[in-house]
Amino acid sequence: AKASIEYAERLANAVNARCLVLEYRLAPEHPFPASLEDTVFALRALDRTYGSTNLFLSGESAGVSLAIAATTQLIESGDDVPARIYALSPFVDCTLSSRSIEQRDGEDPIVERDTLAYMVSNYFQDNNPKDPLVSPIYGDLTGLPPILIQAGKKEVLVDEALRLARRAKACNVDTTLELFDERLHIFSMFPYLPNAKEALKSIERFSSA
Repeated sequence: AKASIEYAERLANAVNARCLVLEYRLAPEHPFPASLEDTVFALRALDRTYGSTNLFLSGESAGVSLAIAATTQLIESGDDVPARIYALSPFVDCTLSSRSIEQRDGEDPIVERDTLAYMVSNYFQDNNPKDPLVSPIYGDLTGLPPILIQAGKKEVLVDEALRLARRAKACNVDTTLELFDERLHIFSMFPYLPNAKEALKSIERFSSA
């Protein structure tokens, strides 16, 4: 969570709101569904305090998977859901089936296939990687709030963004996909990149739409 604080500050300024960074239990000591349970618990508490219409949910990389899985759990339980979801460089398939993972392996300085394989195996452990709560790309996304998906055109996980956008649209979710000329995964986390500023401007517009 500490690595996200600087980005959270810029995000808060972009949407003119408070931004809370959630600390949840981490794998491998706490595999799935620990982080999901913590996220759902936090969203319910925030809903009680602020109301769901005032909540915007942001996720980066695997955090997108967590954000979507938590929201689908809220839908299934009849709870209110956040008003918007921001998805930066989504990582939503723990089976590592996206073609760009193989095609662009070694080109993205942030992640590569071996790192991803280590991360997902620690996360799902004895669970099925195709479980929609592990890999939301395989789930029913009906009922999700409007979602803004941003990714780099040349990053290893660009196909995850494309697949998530297609899946969300197929489930009648109001979906916006923006691809920037970047090869860095989670490029908006790096404030010195011009496209990071452009991405935040787009989030500002999306939040007020």
